[in-house]
Amino acid sequence: MSKINTGPVQEQLSQPGSSIKKYQQSVVGDGSIVDLMLYEVINFVCMSLPGGLGRSLRRLGLSMISDHIGRHVQLGTNIFFLQPRKLHIEDNVVIGDNVTLGIKNSGEGIVLKGNVSIGDGTILNCAGAAITIGKATKIKDDCRLGSLKGLTVGESCTIGPYTCISGAGHASSDLSRPMIKQPLVSKGHTIIENHVEIGERVTILDGVFIGSKSKIADDSLVIRDIPSGSHVVGVPAKSCF
Repeated sequence: MSKINTGPVQEQLSQPGSSIKKYQQSVVGDGSIVDLMLYEVINFVCMSLPGGLGRSLRRLGLSMISDHIGRHVQLGTNIFFLQPRKLHIEDNVVIGDNVTLGIKNSGEGIVLKGNVSIGDGTILNCAGAAITIGKATKIKDDCRLGSLKGLTVGESCTIGPYTCISGAGHASSDLSRPMIKQPLVSKGHTIIENHVEIGERVTILDGVFIGSKSKIADDSLVIRDIPSGSHVVGVPAKSCF
C-alpha cells in the first residue's frame, strides 16, 4: 500500500510564485501563455453553446490544445477539463453534458479509446497514473472514476449510473489531524477487463482486479478481486452461485 502526501487545494495554491503562473500550471500545466488564452476562450465562448455549432467549436478548440482529438468526436455542453495536453480522445467518442475530465499536475493523463461514451455529469479524476477506457465501453450518467495508481477499463464494458470507482482514500491513523489533511492511501492499479457489466450505484475500491465477462449487480461493494466470468452481488460483493 502506498502513501502520497497531498495537501488540500488551498495549500497548493499558497505556494510561492505569481497567481497567474500558478493558475496556468494548474489548468494547462507546462503549456504556453497562448495555451492558457485558448483554454479561457474555449471555456468562455464554446462550452455553453448549444447545437451543432457549439459541438463543432468545442471539438475545434479542444483539438488545438489537447494531445489528440479523433474524428467524429461529440462534446456536450459545459465540459470541465484540466491539463488538456494529457488528454487523448480517439474516433467516435461521445461525451455528455457537465462531464469533468480532471487531470492534476501529477496526473499522467486520460485516454478514451474509439467509440467510448461518457454520460452526463460523470467525473474522471486523474491524480496519478493514467486512466484508460477501452474501445466501445459505455459509462452512464453521474459516475465517479478516480486514479492514483492507475485505472484501466477494458473494451465493451458497461458501467451503470451513479457508480464510483475509487482511486484512493485518505488515511485515518493520525487521530490528531483531520482526515482531509492525512496522506492519500492507494492499494494499487485498478483493472477491469473486457466485457464486464457493472450495475447501478456500484462502488469499486482501488487496487481491485475484475476479470473479463463478469457481472456486478446493482448496489454492490467490490473490495477484492473478482475472477473472470463471475456474477457477484452484495456488500461486500460475493458470488451469486
